[in-house]
Amino acid sequence: MMIGTQTCAKCGAGVSAGVLDGLCSRCLALLALGDTGSASAPPIPPPRSPPPAPSLRTFGDYEFLAEIGRGDSGVVYKARQISRDRVVAVKTLPFASETFARRFRAETEAVAANLVHANIVAIHEVGDQEGQHYFSMDYVEGPSLAALVADQPLPGARAARYIQKVAQAIHYAHTSGILHGDLKPSNVLIDPNDEPRITDFGLAKTNVELGTRKSELTLSSQPTGTPCYLPPEQAIDHWGSVGPQSDVYSLGAILYQLLTARRPFVGESRQDTLAQVLKAEPVAPRLLNPNAPRELEVICLKCLEKNPPRRYASAQELADELGRYLRHEPIRAQILTQREQVRRWCRRRPSLVIVMAILSVLTVSSTISAIALARRARIVRWNSYVTDMNQAHNDWQQGNFAQAFSGLRRHLPYGREPDLRGFEWRHLWTLTRGTCSFKLPRPAEAVDGLMYSPGGESVATFSGDKSKPVKVWNPKTGR
Repeated sequence: MMIGTQTCAKCGAGVSAGVLDGLCSRCLALLALGDTGSASAPPIPPPRSPPPAPSLRTFGDYEFLAEIGRGDSGVVYKARQISRDRVVAVKTLPFASETFARRFRAETEAVAANLVHANIVAIHEVGDQEGQHYFSMDYVEGPSLAALVADQPLPGARAARYIQKVAQAIHYAHTSGILHGDLKPSNVLIDPNDEPRITDFGLAKTNVELGTRKSELTLSSQPTGTPCYLPPEQAIDHWGSVGPQSDVYSLGAILYQLLTARRPFVGESRQDTLAQVLKAEPVAPRLLNPNAPRELEVICLKCLEKNPPRRYASAQELADELGRYLRHEPIRAQILTQREQVRRWCRRRPSLVIVMAILSVLTVSSTISAIALARRARIVRWNSYVTDMNQAHNDWQQGNFAQAFSGLRRHLPYGREPDLRGFEWRHLWTLTRGTCSFKLPRPAEAVDGLMYSPGGESVATFSGDKSKPVKVWNPKTGR
């Protein structure tokens, strides 16, 4: 049997459960003697506060508590801001040139001052610590979209709702003259209220309007951002064409991954992926996930058009289109025609198209050559037939019936050969056989010639070999 324990209500010493007034024996004795205010009684200890979370290191006004993520553009930490005693996220950037530092500070401060939106993670502070640049922002307790689709795609309605709200927030940023430039699933966090929050606006581009970059600062020669989510114009660092529709492309790439659990372009290296972004077409989402709604596939592929004017004109237009889908209304984007599907397939597999084109040319050429050769063979055979008919007629007129008969036999059809014989052949055939024609026993040797007697009562056969005798036959008996 277990006996419960508790502490003395006066001195805090351990006592058994159920004691009088919850006091230990010592305090009860002092109470009985009237010495309730004795200084010898120890005070009740105050409750202890929980120990602070262990920190990785101190970075200026911040204590890094844990590393959240790491990428090419920097490292993100969960941190406690010492001066305000609040938990934030801090992103530190690699050491860079003075040009990059000036651009980073100017653009990040502009973002922090202009972007206040429920679906955008707010930036609190921009600075540098011992030459390392950083910015702090809201800490969002929740997974990223990349983590949500790590194992399987999202349902269509849920994916559309997330992208619709992200698109509205991006349109708000565009109206403030700010382009994100690095939208990807890992930069969209889902908070405890299941609301998407866009992060990493600290690397956004400012003063971008309708594809014209007005900043006087020079960018690196390498395209910034994650390759498989970059629009073609940004992948080749063609900033004259970069604008709001560039972020629309990246939103389409995120929607693609939410529907398929696969990135739109996957290469063995960064350069291979960039080459696919520039030249290849993404596989249709429904081929990877047959359960993906057809309307969302159309919306997604419209965002991923190589040519910016073929995409949605703005992020708000994309959000409106997704709203129509969520309300079960017809979308405005046209479903791809068969011709357009063939064009996309050809762009997606250019090498195979070239091979098929070569094979098609060879096949057509071979067919044409075969037809031409067959036609020429028919002409040659017809000319031979006409010549033989004329010769057979001349032989018959001169009494050379055997020679005429031999010429006619050459045109008896064999197998699947076309039958060229006409009335002239049949007429000459009858004439050359005549009333004297008969069948001789099959000789053992070849017969080179024959001759009838003047009265027709016998026929002589002979061969070219003079050593062989001449044979005389009786046409009636065949002997």
